[in-house]
Order: sequence, then C-alpha cells, then structure tokens
Amino acid sequence: MLVRIGAATALIILAAPALATETSASAAQDGATAAAAKDQAKPKERKICTRETETGSIVPKRVCRTVSEAQQANAQAIHDLEQMKTATQHGGSRN
Repeated sequence: MLVRIGAATALIILAAPALATETSASAAQDGATAAAAKDQAKPKERKICTRETETGSIVPKRVCRTVSEAQQANAQAIHDLEQMKTATQHGGSRN
C-alpha cells in the first residue's frame, strides 16, 4: 500500500511540470494572439522617454510617452500657463 502511494506521488510530481508547460504554452500563445490583434488594430507609435523630477523630490523618474501623448501634454501645459497669465493680469483666479 505504501508503495502505491509513493508511486502515485512520484507520478504526480513528475507530471506537474509537463502540465504546467502545456498550460503556460497555451497561455503564451493566447497572449501572443491578443498582442498581435492589438498591434494590427492600432499602428505602433514612436515613444519618447524623458527624465522628470516631481515637485518635492530629488529623484528623477523616467517617463515614456507616445508622440501624440507628448504633444497633448505640451498643449495642456501651454493652455494652463495662458490661463494663469490671464488670471494674474485680471487680478484674480478664474476657472
């Protein structure tokens, strides 16, 4: 009886990596298929990475954005700056 339990345990231990490999291989294939579908749906844009230091920190952080995201961030910053200039010229804050 002990031999059978030992043999069954050994069989499970030896089969587990094979089952895990099959599962991870199918999961990797599913992930690759999903990534390929995403790439086909949206053309890949070039990324721009910069080192930015947040207010109150001395440690710079690497921030990566697509070209369009960087353009949107710049446009928003310019808009915010213009609003602050207008608010200070008129003597108060406007929303």
